[in-house]
Amino acid sequence: MSGKSQRGKLAPLSEFLIRANSPALGTENAKELDCLLVEIKRAIKPKDFIEELYVTDYATIQWDAQCLRRSKRSFIDMELTDQCCAHLREIIANFEAKKQNPPRQKQSRAARRTKGRAGQKRS
Repeated sequence: MSGKSQRGKLAPLSEFLIRANSPALGTENAKELDCLLVEIKRAIKPKDFIEELYVTDYATIQWDAQCLRRSKRSFIDMELTDQCCAHLREIIANFEAKKQNPPRQKQSRAARRTKGRAGQKRS
């Protein structure tokens, strides 16, 4: 890989380092990382080689932090979804069990009295 850009000028070190060891995963948009680097460079305005390295490291750290936050949210969402599904399966299983073995309905006091009186009249 040459250190020259399309215009023939030397590419800034940070761009070379980012592209050579890109922290962007295959599922992530590397252009977003480039935009992050550009914005950080615009704000910090590195003046020499060492500052260029610091800017590159800072952009990479920020990128990784954003990636970890997204991963954490995804993991929590997935875990909550799994827990909800397990809870719903339990509710459905309980419902199905009750449907197959319905509990005996308790008779009201009036129904028991009526039944008891009917039995007394027969004797």
